[in-house]
Amino acid sequence: MARKEKKSKWGTFLVFFIAFIMVSSVIGFLWSGVDQNESKYNNIKFTRTQSGWTALIEGKWAVFDYFPSEVEPINISSNIGAMLANKPEIDTTSFINDTFSEEIALAQYNMALVLNNVNIYLRTGFTANNTFKMPVFTCEDATPAVPIIYFMQSNQTLVSMKDSCVVVEARNADDILRVKDRLLYSILGIIR
Repeated sequence: MARKEKKSKWGTFLVFFIAFIMVSSVIGFLWSGVDQNESKYNNIKFTRTQSGWTALIEGKWAVFDYFPSEVEPINISSNIGAMLANKPEIDTTSFINDTFSEEIALAQYNMALVLNNVNIYLRTGFTANNTFKMPVFTCEDATPAVPIIYFMQSNQTLVSMKDSCVVVEARNADDILRVKDRLLYSILGIIR
């Protein structure tokens, strides 16, 4: 009888042990999913979504294609972020037949959504007269009150500034979106 009682205790212990392992595995799996979708950068919580990264900036949601640490290596002078920050309006322009015209349009659209949340109006145009009846902006039109961001295809990815005009050169289509996020992070003070 004592032997049967010993087997019963062992069986009960084994059942509880296996149940504990299963429950803790489920909890661990659920917990790890949260950690993979959320990250912090400069005390701002970013959440990974299907469309990129979202963060609450000045009480409103902003969407980015890249996490700040992914675009931080892009060299942008701190003068550029300071010049673009807190402006009531920023104009963006590009060559109408630029190789990356679709990506430039997407970058301009997404920039406008984010900057609108911080009361900066983004106006888009082209560098020459066009059939879309969009405004014409060149770097010569840039002023300290209304700076211009000029997106263009190039053989290198580079961000430079000439007076109140920021020239964004991109080697490939992805670089347009990467530099767009780098500029936004600078304007918003997330990357200094």
